[in-house]
Amino acid sequence: MATSYETIYNGFFKKKLVDDKKYFTYNGVTAEDILELVEEHTYNLMIQAIDEIYKYGKPQVDLYDKDEVLKQFNVDFIPQEYGLVQKIMYFKYYEEGRNMLNTYGLTFSSKELSVFSPANDRNSFLNMVKQLENDCEQDITNYLNRDRVTWKLKNVK
Repeated sequence: MATSYETIYNGFFKKKLVDDKKYFTYNGVTAEDILELVEEHTYNLMIQAIDEIYKYGKPQVDLYDKDEVLKQFNVDFIPQEYGLVQKIMYFKYYEEGRNMLNTYGLTFSSKELSVFSPANDRNSFLNMVKQLENDCEQDITNYLNRDRVTWKLKNVK
């Protein structure tokens, strides 16, 4: 009656980061350190995803009920929860890039910034992240408005 972090991570890697080599690339560190850094980053994305769900309401199960020693949630995730958490992790990962772009915008002048990233590429990236954010918001709302067992819409009383 548990869901391992590894199961969430593996789905995230396979479904969302198929061709993203940057996520696994670190310079000047050992292979063991890379594994540790990747696991820490992925764990943080997963926690951010859970926090994002709670921003919209309280799920029917306690997603904060975790065992940090065994690295697992103390609840069996349903397929929709796997997909939702992994999708939000994906959004949170790209949100980091959006935040970095915003920081560059504050640090560099528009002329300096255009050398590093043409405006169209920046705008396309920012639009993609905004669309991911909107999709996640809709998916969270859909998840919270459905019965977890039957996946039918909850009755409004």
